[in-house]
Amino acid sequence: MHKRLSAHCRKSTTTQLQEVPILFSLLTMIAYVFIGTGIFCAWEEWDLVTGAYFCFITLTTIGFGDIVPDVYLGQLYSFFLFNSLVVLW
Repeated sequence: MHKRLSAHCRKSTTTQLQEVPILFSLLTMIAYVFIGTGIFCAWEEWDLVTGAYFCFITLTTIGFGDIVPDVYLGQLYSFFLFNSLVVLW
């Protein structure tokens, strides 16, 4: 019985890779930066460059820590921005 169970487990652990077009990936990243820039400019009262810089640094998971949202909604959105990217990846 152990051999049958072991063979069943090996068969069920196969993974299939799903190809994603590079254009879709790039457009998604650009949309994240533009949408996030607008949101952080409104909530945190940052200028466009600071908002875009923060979104890009957060999206690429570099995270220098030099710019941090002060408003709770900004903190919540940056958490969503990072975690949704991880799910999409």
